[in-house]
Amino acid sequence: MSNPISSNIHYLTNMVQFIWDNTLGALINKIQDVFNSIFSSSPPLFQATSSILQRTVPTNHLFFIPFYKDSPTHGCSGNDGYLGNFHICKNGIDIQIGNAIYKFKCSESAFQAVKTFIITKRQDLIRQFENLEGDASRRVQQQLTNGIDQTTWRQLNIEWMKYIVQEKFTQNESLRENLLATGDKYLVEHCEIKGRDTFWTDDFDGTGQNMLGRILMEIRERLGGTRIVGKHLEYITFINNYCSSTQRTFEAIVAANECKLPGCQKARYVGFDFCGRGHGNVYKTSNSNREPCKLATCGKPRFDAQRDFCSQIHATAARS
Repeated sequence: MSNPISSNIHYLTNMVQFIWDNTLGALINKIQDVFNSIFSSSPPLFQATSSILQRTVPTNHLFFIPFYKDSPTHGCSGNDGYLGNFHICKNGIDIQIGNAIYKFKCSESAFQAVKTFIITKRQDLIRQFENLEGDASRRVQQQLTNGIDQTTWRQLNIEWMKYIVQEKFTQNESLRENLLATGDKYLVEHCEIKGRDTFWTDDFDGTGQNMLGRILMEIRERLGGTRIVGKHLEYITFINNYCSSTQRTFEAIVAANECKLPGCQKARYVGFDFCGRGHGNVYKTSNSNREPCKLATCGKPRFDAQRDFCSQIHATAARS
């Protein structure tokens, strides 16, 4: 049985640390505002550097765990990427679909295989998903289900996700231990791009449903851990301080011939996205080594290393 005095001390220590961090953060932001007002007429290079500094986002949190992928993204350290569907599982995941059992590398590929099966009603299409990673499985599913009605799938997707996620943590002991070790923390899939996913994630600014995070907390309870918890004040503070539309500067529309590093208004070097190599390096360092979207007027980073655009909407716009 745990010591109640020790638990209370631990809780109070975390709370004091949380209050201190947010008070200090507010003070730093105030100083930064004054600093920016003094140098508001500074040249573009300084403005660009200042913009990057403003986008330094904390990744260590006491009362909530934001996750997305296994590499660092906005507000996520990458250490908790195992919570996400793209994480490659050491033991794989055995999932029964129809009258057969299949082994997948990650829960995303399992989910996309089930989606393909439900929509097309073809079990012969499932096997190809077994060796695919998350991004590739999504692309294959989109190709195979293009133009087919998905009404039935929308009625089943949540229950299938619960089944797949539970099997993932049941069949992989180390992942199960890590999930249970999250204690009573609020789990949230924190998408780094606003508008990319309003259902499974928090849609960057907290307005998304965070369905995957809620399912993870439900599975945590089923496996003997803490029940589902609501949004913690620390998470709400994080959203308010670092996830507003004004702070997501890389989403800004830029002039067609303007350097895509935020704050720089210099002309692009012919045939490139930036005014020079230095600004290109700064941009990629701040965006998990990703290039900017190929749409001339978009400053967002690309969806992933395999795609040229930040979203399907911008891919379509570029072709039109």
